[in-house]
Amino acid sequence: MKKVFGIIFTALLVLSLAACSNSVGEMPSSAPLVENSSDTPSAAEETFQEDTKEGILIAYFSRWGNTDYPDDVDAVGTASILLRGDWLYGTNEYLAGLIQNTIGGDIHLIKTAEPYPVDFDEVVEQNREEMAKGILPPLVETTLDLSQYDTIFIGYPIWAMDAPQPILSFLQQYDFSGKTVIPFCSHNNYGAGRSYDTIAQAVPGATVLEGYAVYTETVTDAEAEIPQWLNRILKAEDAQPPKERILPEPVYGNNRLRFSWDGKELIVRLIDNDATADFISMLPLTLPAEEYRGFQKNFTLEDGLDTGSAPGECDVFTGDLAYYAPWRHVTFFYDDFGYAEDLTPLGTVESGLEYLKDIDTGGDVTITLVG
Repeated sequence: MKKVFGIIFTALLVLSLAACSNSVGEMPSSAPLVENSSDTPSAAEETFQEDTKEGILIAYFSRWGNTDYPDDVDAVGTASILLRGDWLYGTNEYLAGLIQNTIGGDIHLIKTAEPYPVDFDEVVEQNREEMAKGILPPLVETTLDLSQYDTIFIGYPIWAMDAPQPILSFLQQYDFSGKTVIPFCSHNNYGAGRSYDTIAQAVPGATVLEGYAVYTETVTDAEAEIPQWLNRILKAEDAQPPKERILPEPVYGNNRLRFSWDGKELIVRLIDNDATADFISMLPLTLPAEEYRGFQKNFTLEDGLDTGSAPGECDVFTGDLAYYAPWRHVTFFYDDFGYAEDLTPLGTVESGLEYLKDIDTGGDVTITLVG
């Protein structure tokens, strides 16, 4: 293990000294990276061949490369695609390229035997079914030999607050015992979810280091952040897995809210914190409901909540109510969600959970304090 980290840190130092000639922000533009695999040298591999170190694999899954997009696909409006210079990149393909540009290694696209749908709503439904039934999509056969790698990066988009099932298909195919596994991902502003834990459980015997997560709308921030992240997690010869995340247990008070619409109602028991106190001060409210990504219902507040000393992160599950500060959303979750940053816990449904999915999108919901 010490030898592997020593090699990687040396590569980081060498490349940082050579930054004036090989900028991490200058992605190769001679060919789209989607054609890359561990079997075919990429433009990035050719550009940084002198600095490439043995023993590093950067494996990633992306819709770009696993979806038959039309030629006129809207790159600007599609979170899975990034227009950079003259070429279209998959978001996680782009992140993989940045990692390679920083420390070298081989890039491998995790490719499913059957492509995913172009329509994202269909992708959501397919992924939900795969997760619910534990389906591991078959992958395209490759000549990848994992035994030659000591350090494996695993990249993916966050789907339903977790790693997509093709990632588990890939991890199941190989023995990761004694190897170092490092996750990286892109997300829609809710963080890495429970994906780090999922990956750690799928690679028993491996050392799993701190991952990197970036919001898709600010993915180019990764050009500066990835070298800093790699330097932080790999510079120590005796690097250790990240400490287990411990969140404070919510303390429930005696206040309850009623969400009512069309003769139905939900009763929510509130957590005792500054955010719920501010929410109560705004009541009564009548707000339109908004559906989001097949697992939550949102209500947008005009002025947002003063969260005060309330936690800005939490684990949320089916029936939980939370506040997402960046978008001023009071949010019900009708599917398990897991960990998220910038999410303040508000409470949990105490009765009427069976009606939660029935809240009509665009329909008005009245929120009052239960007397």
